[in-house]
Amino acid sequence: MNSTFTDFHLIQFNTYDDYLDSYVTNDDLRNLRSSKYARLVAELGYNATTEMLTKDDFEQRKAFATELLNPTRKGHELFSDGADLRDPLLKELADRERSNRVGMLSTIIFLRHVTKRGVEISGYIDFEWSLRMSRSRHEDAVDWGAVFKGKRHLWPSKKDLGYYNWKTGVSLLNDTENYKVISDPMQGLIFLNRHDRKVICPDPALETPGVNTTRTVILDSPRYNHCVLYDHVLRKMV
Repeated sequence: MNSTFTDFHLIQFNTYDDYLDSYVTNDDLRNLRSSKYARLVAELGYNATTEMLTKDDFEQRKAFATELLNPTRKGHELFSDGADLRDPLLKELADRERSNRVGMLSTIIFLRHVTKRGVEISGYIDFEWSLRMSRSRHEDAVDWGAVFKGKRHLWPSKKDLGYYNWKTGVSLLNDTENYKVISDPMQGLIFLNRHDRKVICPDPALETPGVNTTRTVILDSPRYNHCVLYDHVLRKMV
C-alpha cells in the first residue's frame, strides 16, 4: 500500500463519519441543514483537494496504519509462546523453535503413532520446514499454534520427509528445501542437509547419527507413543 506513510492521520478518526466530518464546512451545514447530506457532499469530494476514501478503504487503511504503529503480533513471535508445555515432546520442540527459525539448528522429528483404530503411522518431519509452511498458512501446513497448545496432535503426513503406514504398506519419501532424502543400499535411510552437505543417519544402532548431530529420545509423553529428535547444528549461537 503506497499511501501508508500518509495514512497515519486516519488513526485520529474513530469512525468513517468522523473522517467525513473533517471535510464538512460551515457553509455545507448552513445550506444543507443536515449533517447526513453534508457528509454525502464530503464523500463525493466537493470539498477535498485529494481523492476521498470509501468506507471500506478508510477502514482498511486505518487498520493497516494502526497495526504499523501498534503491532498485535510480534515479528518474531513463536508458535510456542504462551503455551502450557506439559508434554515432554512439546517442551523439547519449544526449546528448539527459535534456533530452527533463525537457522542455527535443523531438527528432524521422528514420530510413531497408533490411531484409534490401531493403525500404526510413523514418519520424519523437517521441523523448520513445517514451521515455515505454518507461518505462510499453506493449506497443507501443520497448525503449530494448536499443536503447542495441545489442541491438535502432531502427525507425520504423506508430504513430510518420510511417511509409513504399517497397515497399508504405503511408504513415501519427500525432499524439502533443507534436506534431500536418500535411500542408501548400505546405510539405509539418510538425510543430506542441503546447507552444509552433512549427512544424518537415523539408524538407532549407530553410536551417533552424524557430524554435528545429536539424537534425543523423548520418554514419558502421554500424547505421543515414540518420539526421537535429531538436532543438526548449522552454526553456533553467539
